[in-house]
Amino acid sequence: MRNVSVVAYKDSHNQRAYAEVQFFFDARLPSELGVTHNVSHPGDSDFDSEDEAAGMVVHHLAFIRKIPVVHEERLVRRTGSTGAQAVIAASTIESLIGGLKVGGEEYLTARFTSMLGRAW
Repeated sequence: MRNVSVVAYKDSHNQRAYAEVQFFFDARLPSELGVTHNVSHPGDSDFDSEDEAAGMVVHHLAFIRKIPVVHEERLVRRTGSTGAQAVIAASTIESLIGGLKVGGEEYLTARFTSMLGRAW
């Protein structure tokens, strides 16, 4: 059993980090932030003219709450219930993460580990 709102993603330093996704959304922002879909096409009512739309793209984003963790050998232990809030590109999400409780400690797992504890 997995909590589908918990994910592993690449942070701004290209390191693996963990978060709870609060919600996904799209935003029209300058293309320098990363290209996903060009919005300068006829019928786009959010812009007054194509000149205003030039250089803007739709970015697929996720509003997250970071999960503080500690790495213990091959295990990832959750050290707190909540962390800082942030917005990340949805494309940086690597995988869904599950959780196990073992002896009062919470661990994150990217795949089936064992029945050492109970899923949360």
